[in-house]
Amino acid sequence: GKTPPCVNAIIKAGIKTVVIANQDPNPIVAGKGIQQLRKAGIEVITEVLADEAQQLNPGFFKRMKTNKPFVRCKIAMSLDGKTAMASGESQWITGDHARQDVQRLRAQSTAIITGVNTILADNPQFSVRKNLLSFADPDIDIDLVCNNQPLRVILDSKARLPLTSRLVQIPNPIAWITADKNNKIDKMPEHVTHLQLPSKTGNIDLEQLMNWLGEQAHNDVLVEAGPTLSGSFLDKQLIDELTVYVAPKILGHAGMPMIKLAIAQLNQSIPLTKTKQISIGNDWKLQFSLQKSGFS
Repeated sequence: GKTPPCVNAIIKAGIKTVVIANQDPNPIVAGKGIQQLRKAGIEVITEVLADEAQQLNPGFFKRMKTNKPFVRCKIAMSLDGKTAMASGESQWITGDHARQDVQRLRAQSTAIITGVNTILADNPQFSVRKNLLSFADPDIDIDLVCNNQPLRVILDSKARLPLTSRLVQIPNPIAWITADKNNKIDKMPEHVTHLQLPSKTGNIDLEQLMNWLGEQAHNDVLVEAGPTLSGSFLDKQLIDELTVYVAPKILGHAGMPMIKLAIAQLNQSIPLTKTKQISIGNDWKLQFSLQKSGFS
């Protein structure tokens, strides 16, 4: 609403032909600009590299199509598929370059989802850090991103989030999601918003959470969580893209698995399509799309 329609400027400039990759998926404006251009006698060619163009902004297209955000899930693991030691120790499995790349994932997200167990174990900030982001992507407007931090969404069914955690102490916005009512919110600072989203099983309803984030106009969401919560998102088919950072380390059989998900038979496995495989520092970055996601 801050920028006037570009259609008027195109007509005024006397442009003869306009090539469009995608019609705007927003039903409020879809097709109106094209009609106006053609009415002005301008040739309009549409659907040119449409699929490729959608991949430039998948969050917006998915939200317009499903009213839910595009969900990326990030996991860092050892070569033998462990995300932490049996004690819960996990900092740091991957190297500096991989952790800097995670900052880029955070920077392109409007919300970061994690579980309270991750907060209790690691006491993270879950913010975009200026000193790391400058190395991750020199083309990012660092000041703009750091001044508009992602919403930190904490899934905490039993309201165990400590008021003294670093995440709460940093005055960036937080959505605190619980399954039950509680009085702890009265003690939380103003930047913490409480939302109660119980499921039939007494946990947090992830489908309702996605609907709420869509209603709040969140296009791109990043899940940075432990194996149980990541497994729940996979089980509910709520993940569109999975990014796995693999470190050349062996943590042993007692370590925590990459995903906790009850799969009894091979035909119940979740199919993935590899979209990227690169070396990043001393680690590897693997990226997959999920064939059963709501967008793919």
